[in-house]
Parts: sequence; C-alpha cells; structure tokens
Amino acid sequence: MSSVLKNIKRIRDRYYLHRYIYPFIKRNKDRQISFENNICLFSFPRSGSTWLSEILLTIPGSCLFDEPLLRNTIESPNVLPRLEIRKFKEIAENNFYFFQPIPADAKEPECKTIFEILLKGQALSIGLYNDYGLHVLSKSKIFVTKFNHANLLSCWLANQFDFASISLFRNPYSCIASIIRHPLSKKLTIPDIIRIPDFKHNEIYLQHQERYNKIRSVEEYYAFLWSLNFKEGFKKNKGLKIYYEDLLLNYDSTLKKIFNYLKIPVPVSSVEKRFNPSKSTINYAIENIKNQKQIDSWKQSLSQSQKMNIKSILNYFEIPEFYDSVD
Repeated sequence: MSSVLKNIKRIRDRYYLHRYIYPFIKRNKDRQISFENNICLFSFPRSGSTWLSEILLTIPGSCLFDEPLLRNTIESPNVLPRLEIRKFKEIAENNFYFFQPIPADAKEPECKTIFEILLKGQALSIGLYNDYGLHVLSKSKIFVTKFNHANLLSCWLANQFDFASISLFRNPYSCIASIIRHPLSKKLTIPDIIRIPDFKHNEIYLQHQERYNKIRSVEEYYAFLWSLNFKEGFKKNKGLKIYYEDLLLNYDSTLKKIFNYLKIPVPVSSVEKRFNPSKSTINYAIENIKNQKQIDSWKQSLSQSQKMNIKSILNYFEIPEFYDSVD
C-alpha cells in the first residue's frame, strides 16, 4: 500500500472513530448485558452464520459485532495466528488459538473482562462493526455477536453472562467442501510433522494428540476442528441449536423457532432473506442457491478419498449423526 493510500485510510479511520465509535462506546458505558439485548451466534466457518446473522439483523434496532475472535487465516496448524491481523486487540493480545477453548468451569477473570467489554459495546475497533454499517450504531439497542471461532469457549461464556445463545452447525461434508473451495483456504498447508501449539487451555486438543498427529490432509484437519467444535461446543451448549439444513429446507418453521426463543415477533423483512445470498457467498455458490442445490453440492466437489478422510475423523470422534452421509 502506498503512503498516500495509507494516509487516506488513517484519516478515514480517524473520522469513523470520532463520528461513530467513540459516541457508541460512551452511550453504552452503563449498559447491562441481558438476554433481551444480546444475541450470541456460535457457528463454524462456511456454515451459514453470515446468512443467519443477516436474518437476525432484521430485528429493529439491532447491529452486528462480526467475528471478534478472528485473527488472520490458518496458514499452518502448528503456529498461533499473527497478532497484527485481528479485529479485537484485547483478544489477540491474549494469544488465543484459531479455535480457542476455555473450560466451562474455568476461572478466567481477565478473559471475562475482555468479553464484557465486547458484549457491552465498549470494544474500540472499526473492523468489528463496519461490515454492516457504522451508521446503525447510533440507533442500536440489540447487539448480535457472530462467533465462528468460539464454540470451544461458548459454555464458559454462557456461565459468565446472560445472553441469548444460538448455535448453528452444518453437515461436515458440506461445510468442509465449502471451506476447501474458498480462496482463503488455499493458504493452509499441512506440515510433514503436525503438532499442537502451546496455548492457553490446549488440554482438550492434547486429549486427541495421537489421532491429531496422523493428520496428513487439509480435509482431515478441518474435519478434526469441526468435530471438536461440534462435540465440545454445539452439543454441550444449552442455548438454541439450529442446523443449517433445517433453515434451508424448513425456513418458515425454523424462523419461528428462532424468534420464539428470542421472544421477538418474526420481522416481516426476515422472510425475504430466504433466497438472498449473504455477503460471504462466493460466486460458485450463487447458482447453487438459485437452484436450491446447496445441500448436495459437496458430493460432486469432494473426491472419494476426501470423503473417506472426513469420515475417518467423524468415526474417531464417534459422531453418528453423519455416518450415513457417505457410503
């Protein structure tokens, strides 16, 4: 980036801070976190979380805190994400892993303070808010936080704060096929010797170290992460659980289920989101959405060896829900 562009970005960011962020933080200094004003959406990358968050944003007076735990893309499973590429500085400075666990009963006062800053609307970050418009912050009363990297700490977080918790998961084959086809996944390489980095509360990974060390492919690595997140996050989370496929096939009834849980009338504009591609939809998927082929598209995009590699990880974690997906 040239010095001229850097200066333009610096001036623009300064304007955003003073025009939108500082007033937003000031307005929320005494805010209390409650079920009525905070919705946390827990999911896994390429599982429909952007679509569902856009549906939730049809709630009047809502705004989005977008992926606060995101730090860079995964280039190697052996290292921690780089600090300089992040949305929420305080999280990055605590050296969280890509999918950071915190045990449900852990005493983590520093982490609690960090998440309290986030959920109260006190986080000093432009990237956290601007994907869906900084201008909506001045009218926002309900905060929707979209987490794609927090399933392994979701139970701990629910023990710390009172918020509406929604978990969204997708068939692992479909999810991993979408990840592999995404341009950012091309950066990931699996080293000859794969190891678990030294990060806080990595014990849950170390329990599976023998199987983890046998990973040799990209799809196995993502299947391992998906399975760990599914078993230790989605299955144990006490909030509302939604499958992407149910939202896709039974949109109206699933919509009612979501908004009944939130104790909010179904917004009229949420019905219109059914066939609208989300902001994160990449080109090849738009045709699938139009033709309603999202559910089975993975069967053509994954090779047989990739399917069997994913299945072997699911078998290891004893996740029977998807045993019949592959013959």
